[in-house]
Amino acid sequence: MLVAGTVSVNSSGTQILLKDTSIMPDIPGLPALLTMLFTPIMELCTNEEGTCYIGALCGLGWNSQTQKGILPENDIELAFDVKFDAEDIIQINALRAAINRLVCEGVNGTLHLGPNKIAQLQEDCQDRLIGLFTKSPPREAVTPMEKYLMWNQELNVEPGSTGTRDVLFQLHPFTPLNS
Repeated sequence: MLVAGTVSVNSSGTQILLKDTSIMPDIPGLPALLTMLFTPIMELCTNEEGTCYIGALCGLGWNSQTQKGILPENDIELAFDVKFDAEDIIQINALRAAINRLVCEGVNGTLHLGPNKIAQLQEDCQDRLIGLFTKSPPREAVTPMEKYLMWNQELNVEPGSTGTRDVLFQLHPFTPLNS
């Protein structure tokens, strides 16, 4: 996977120019993990039996009045190439919460913490990130879904939101899996 810090198109529109690029390691599920970590809103999709997650719709969410995506042209329909379970989503949420503790201001913001506490929070984020990328045993490969996703389609979604608006990352709600 190639990641670029800047993407542009030449004046004739025939070539894409990538700057500040990095080649990411070949870790199965890495694109999905990164998307789930940093997307503002995510709605997971399960198979028909509800026994595994097959993908997610990521973006700014949906408008409850119009029942449509807020910016559907920017939504990402994410088909999983590896098997993710509820524990993975819990760990993603734990990392999002740890990042919130580091970057959000307020009474518990880093301006009010000493260097040792900040270093401890940074180490916590690093450990959680490495844990997600190096899960043991490794995540099982799956055939990506062929299902078109729409917002607000999953039933029995447990509330996972922190309920506050002063955080960078809201926690993702998720549908419990059937055994």
